[in-house]
Amino acid sequence: MSDFALVNGVNLTNTPYTGGNSGAASSDLGDNATVGVKLEDATNASVEASLGNRYLSSIIDTEDSGVFSMDLTFDKGFNTLLFWERGINSSLGVTINGFTKTLTKADFAKSKTSFGLDTTEIGGAQPVGSYGINLSEFGINGQYTGPVTVFANRNFNGPDFKVVGASVPEPATVLGLVAVAGTLVASRRRKSA
Repeated sequence: MSDFALVNGVNLTNTPYTGGNSGAASSDLGDNATVGVKLEDATNASVEASLGNRYLSSIIDTEDSGVFSMDLTFDKGFNTLLFWERGINSSLGVTINGFTKTLTKADFAKSKTSFGLDTTEIGGAQPVGSYGINLSEFGINGQYTGPVTVFANRNFNGPDFKVVGASVPEPATVLGLVAVAGTLVASRRRKSA
């Protein structure tokens, strides 16, 4: 899908990186990736570079004991957030409009993808889970560009993730469009008969 809303602004609060497996969120990319950045001591710019593209191999890698919070803005409006979590072994918090939702490893496991992801931080590919959230769960109807706060605490087991926004039609809208299309097809059949 080329119509994703991509991260274009970041305000990061992060456990400080002091070497080794310290810190919290870092920028990471696939072993053979050419888009993205690898930076253990993440900055607003490195997080934006990791999340502000369409490549799932360009992610945020979080240390298990780290704590972070990221306020994200996006380059265009969206009504749904799409998340991917490498490892399917962590939780991730999301706050929008004063409402908070925790995406659990069970949530990510429900939509396990058919592929794995290997990045520079790990020694082999791990499975990837996905999860979508409609912004109506946060009291928002229509298009939105942010801010969206994503966060992890020490109990979340270090989420390794990617997030983008998308404009997904509401189910009632899709049903309405199908009904209109059916009416047009029936009308054309009557005219040709």
